Amino acid sequence: DVGIDVIIEKQVAKADTTSTKFTKPEVKPESVSSSGKYKVIAGAFAIESNAQKMVAELTAAGYQAHFAGKRGPLHLVAFGSFDSETEAKQVLSKVRSEGRSAWIKK
Repeated sequence: DVGIDVIIEKQVAKADTTSTKFTKPEVKPESVSSSGKYKVIAGAFAIESNAQKMVAELTAAGYQAHFAGKRGPLHLVAFGSFDSETEAKQVLSKVRSEGRSAWIKK
């Protein structure tokens, strides 16, 4: 088992490398916010089912969570999408105050 370190906001976390199969997530249109060029990213997952679990968790917590595309082999999950950078920064500040790590993707 080869471990991969992923650095997110100066924090090191172990990436999930138990699967070598990378597929595009099956995204249902109702789970994706189609508007907003600024996305507050909650996490990046090598395994699609882990990304789906985070979308469900964040949705249950009241966020407009959705898949936000891929970065290399990783599935990105967003807290939400926003039209303005100001809105995205407000949400980023809120989620960080909750002890969660996040970043903005434009």
